[in-house]
Amino acid sequence: CSVLFDGQGAALGAQLPPLGPVWAKIVFFAFLAWTLCSGGIFLKTKREAVPYGAFSLVMFFVSIVAVLSFISPSYYQLPTHRCPFCILQPEYHRAGYLLYTAIFTGGICGAGTGVLALIARQRSAVPIAQPIQGRLCILSMTAYAVVAALAAWPLVFSGFRLEGY
Repeated sequence: CSVLFDGQGAALGAQLPPLGPVWAKIVFFAFLAWTLCSGGIFLKTKREAVPYGAFSLVMFFVSIVAVLSFISPSYYQLPTHRCPFCILQPEYHRAGYLLYTAIFTGGICGAGTGVLALIARQRSAVPIAQPIQGRLCILSMTAYAVVAALAAWPLVFSGFRLEGY
């Protein structure tokens, strides 16, 4: 992991967006709230599935950047360790497996909600697409809630803070 994510500027980690941990947290939790609100609107009105799909897809990428910016370093309690793979190790309780499963589930199911809305524009697909859309939206929102819990866990229950880095 030191080859891919070193602090010297030549590795992959140095080429990622220069989003500090404070801004990464703000963007992550703000976009998470926006995505979950959009999903709630869709579930309540059965409209606006395409915006929810778009928010979910963007949230997928925001989550990946958040893992590199503040989630992984918070689990490692080391501000210079940004490797997204070490969080899969037993010394970090293999939290990465659940985190990455939830990120991918949220992104894929959320985007699927929007894609099904585009498919459901044909009247013959509406009876099939609408029930699936609701289930995908609920699954996506649940997955993003799990991502939020896993991101917040080390922030709330640890004395380690990244704000100075």
